[in-house]
Amino acid sequence: MSVAHINRAEKYVLDAQGQRTDYDVLLLATGSRAAVPRQVPTLPGIFTMRSRTDADDFRRHLPAAGAHVVVVGGGLLGL
Repeated sequence: MSVAHINRAEKYVLDAQGQRTDYDVLLLATGSRAAVPRQVPTLPGIFTMRSRTDADDFRRHLPAAGAHVVVVGGGLLGL
């Protein structure tokens, strides 16, 4: 079910069918895998960042010094 509206002041969410759900603490999760556009080829050096392991794999790919990096997107690990 998708969330249609979040009322932070009154601490409730409305789903796509209009069902209201009250909350004490709201935690939003972004999903279990990174979204990659279909047209992006599978090539060495293209990484998604969803976990510490992904970041470590990326670091191992870089040369010891002088590397230049482009980050596309700005998720938590992308920042």
